[in-house]
Amino acid sequence: MKRRLAHALFLLLVGCTEQPLDSAHSTDGGAKNQSKGVAAPKPTYDDAPPHAHLSDAGADGGSQLPLAVIGEDTGEPGLVYAGALAGYYILRVQRGDGSYRYQYDPSDDSWPEGDSVHRQCGATFTLLWLYRITERPEFAIGAGAALEYLTSQGHFDDEGRFEMVDLGATALIALSLTEYARLEHTRRWDHTIDGVGQSLLSAIAEDGSFNQGSTLAWAQAHQALWRIYSHTGDERYLDALRHLARHSYDNRDDRKVVDEPYLYGLWANEPLTELYRIDRQQWLEDFVLDIAERVSKVQYTEDNTDDPRMLGGYPSRIGQPAIWNTSLKLEAVIDGYRLARMVGDERADALGASALGAAQFLMRLQYRSGDTDGWPSPTTAIGGVPFSFDNPVIRVDLPHHAANAILKVADYLGTDRFAGPRTSLELDRLGTNEAGVQ
Repeated sequence: MKRRLAHALFLLLVGCTEQPLDSAHSTDGGAKNQSKGVAAPKPTYDDAPPHAHLSDAGADGGSQLPLAVIGEDTGEPGLVYAGALAGYYILRVQRGDGSYRYQYDPSDDSWPEGDSVHRQCGATFTLLWLYRITERPEFAIGAGAALEYLTSQGHFDDEGRFEMVDLGATALIALSLTEYARLEHTRRWDHTIDGVGQSLLSAIAEDGSFNQGSTLAWAQAHQALWRIYSHTGDERYLDALRHLARHSYDNRDDRKVVDEPYLYGLWANEPLTELYRIDRQQWLEDFVLDIAERVSKVQYTEDNTDDPRMLGGYPSRIGQPAIWNTSLKLEAVIDGYRLARMVGDERADALGASALGAAQFLMRLQYRSGDTDGWPSPTTAIGGVPFSFDNPVIRVDLPHHAANAILKVADYLGTDRFAGPRTSLELDRLGTNEAGVQ
C-alpha cells in the first residue's frame, strides 16, 4: 500500500508542470517564520537573470574578481534556477585571489571569521556543475580562479605526489580538477591530477583500508578515485575503488569505517553506482540501495509534522528540526534512486518522491527575493542557504551542498531541461557513462 501511494505521489510530483507559488515569503527582516511554497519546476532554464558582468579586465586580461552579479531573483520556481542562484551567491562572495569568504550573517551584514579548504573545494565544484548545466561562462571563470588559489595551498613531494592539507582535501580537489579539465577540454591540470592520484594510491592498502585520514575522507576518496579513473582511463584507480568499496561494504557496521551512513552515501553512492555499471555486482546494488532507503525513512511528511516549513526535510530524528544538512542526505537518496531506476528496483518511486520532497525543503530554506528585505544588505544573501530557519548565517559550503543536491534531482528525475552536455539521465538510457564505459 505504501509503495502504491509513493508511486502515485511521485508521478504527481514529477508529472505536474505548474503549481502556484504562495505569497508567504517573509518580509520581517528574514525571520523566515512562514512556509514558502515551492512550485513544480519549469521545464527549461532560459536566459533569466541574474548574470555576472564579465567585461572588467583584470591584470592578466581576464575578468576582474569578484565578478559583479547583476539582475534580481525573478522568483522562478525551477530546480535549476534555485541551483543557479546558489552559484551566484558563491560568485558574489569570491575574493580577488579566487578564494571565497567563509561565512556571512545577513542579519547584521557581518562576516564571521573562519576558513576550510575542504569547503572551498566544494564551492568550486558547484560552480563547475553549474557551468555544465547552464553553459554560462561566469561559472567557469570563477571555478578556474578558485583552482589557481586552491592548488597554491597544496604541494608536490619528492615522489611526485600532490597533497593538500590532509587526505580529504586532496580527494576533494580532484573533483574540480577533473571536471574543469573535462568541460574546458584542457590538459592544464593533468600533472596535478596525476599527483593527486599518486597521493591517493600511496595511502590505500591492498585490502582497501587507508593508512591516514578519517571516515569522511575515505568516503570522499571514492569520488576522487572514480573521477581520476574517468579522466585518465588508468585501471589502477578503478581497482583501488573496487578495493575501497568492498572494504567499506564488508565493514559497513563498523563506525570506525563507515561512520554515518548518510555521510558515506553523500560521497560514495554516486561512484558506487558507476562501479556497478561496470561490475554488475549484487553487493554494490544492495549497499547503495540500503543506505538510500535508510536515509529516506527519516523524513518529514504531512503524517509526522504540522510545521509546513519542515516538509521534505531529513532531521536527525523525528521531533528534531530539519536543517541545512538535508542536502547531504539528499545526495545519498537521489543517487540511490538513480541505481534503483537503473536496475528496476521497486523502491525507485519512493526514493524519487523522497528526493523531490527534500529538494523542495532546501528551496524553502534558501534565501530568495523578499526573504531578506529587512536586513542591512538585502541582496547579498540571495541564493545563499542558512544553517536553519532559526539561524540566518550562511557558510560557503551550505549553498554548495544544496545546489549539488538540487541539481542532481533535476538531472536524474529529468524535471528540468538545460543547455549543457547530456545529463546522467540520458547517459543511463544510452547504457554508458562519462568515461565512455558501456
